[in-house]
Amino acid sequence: YSVVSSTDFNFSTYQISPLIGDDEKISVGNNSFFKNLTTFIEFNDYNEYINFNMQIDSAVIKMKFLDNQNIDFLKSHDLSIGFIEKPNEYNELTANYDNISWLNDEYLTITSQVEIDSNGLNNLIFNLDSNFIEMLSDSTFKPLFILEELYDDNEILNFYSSNSIANKPSLNLFTSSENDTLFDSSFVINASSDVTIFQYPKLNEEFSDSNLNYLSVGAGLNTIIKPTLKNIELPNTASIIKANLNIEVDTLITLDSLNLNFQAFAIEDSAINWNWGEVLIEDPYFPISNIFSQSSLSKIENFKLSLDITNYIQFLLSQRFLNENELVNIGLKIDVINSNSIFDIIVFKNNFTSTNNIQVNIFYENN
Repeated sequence: YSVVSSTDFNFSTYQISPLIGDDEKISVGNNSFFKNLTTFIEFNDYNEYINFNMQIDSAVIKMKFLDNQNIDFLKSHDLSIGFIEKPNEYNELTANYDNISWLNDEYLTITSQVEIDSNGLNNLIFNLDSNFIEMLSDSTFKPLFILEELYDDNEILNFYSSNSIANKPSLNLFTSSENDTLFDSSFVINASSDVTIFQYPKLNEEFSDSNLNYLSVGAGLNTIIKPTLKNIELPNTASIIKANLNIEVDTLITLDSLNLNFQAFAIEDSAINWNWGEVLIEDPYFPISNIFSQSSLSKIENFKLSLDITNYIQFLLSQRFLNENELVNIGLKIDVINSNSIFDIIVFKNNFTSTNNIQVNIFYENN
């Protein structure tokens, strides 16, 4: 076989408003890039468990921490939970700082405690006071709880969310009958919806170096690239044995242990002018649904990400058609597939600073 390489690429990093709902974790706190994390929690309808002659005597909200949390930090800093009547505008999948004008800052709050349960797990506990109990007893009131941390400390705490298989946030109700104590009961009501909103770093502000490319789920940062093959001596009749895209990583800013998988997806008509730093309302670059369009999963090793794009290169070289249409200007979008935290930020170098920062190596046979 023969080998050719190229360091000639087009790049673009762009930003869209991040999609932050439907996550298996909820969070609270601040860090250097993500500010004022606030979590909304909604519980399943508890009124169906309570009949007309029962009253709520007390209630507790419990939330379980994810592993490796700084519990000592939490014990020294009060977290608070408040509640408002659920507004019609609230939606877990669309809530973010751009559309929460419905949130009124004036609401009752109570502070937290940390307890260890019988399984040795740390729980964040809120014992609801009489004001909360009075509102919960109103069957017409639909509460939306607000978890927040008011201190400007560089710490983010993570909890299991309503989307986790187990350990969902729960509302524990303790009721009694007005007529007979034999009907005293307790109910565990799981959370039905929750979402963490935050102020995220902005492209061209906190991230402004066009010699770098950025990826972040929480910040809505995306990177697309396209190798230029016309400048390399690669026959159109070549059969591609292996093609690897190698990208040098500049930094990884992460809150949790690093365990990220990456994948490259082909996108049709990926860009026209390849301007760096666009801020868009929605993502215009969607993957092509075809076997050639995605690389295998890969991890970062020794500050380099190597992605297998063999099928992608073969497709470009052969000038093949998809659904009877010739695809032109096909680029690649780099995605984070699984991340321990949506607050991970990955920074890639591009070839404006050094031709060794990104390279595609193609192994082929000439038929």
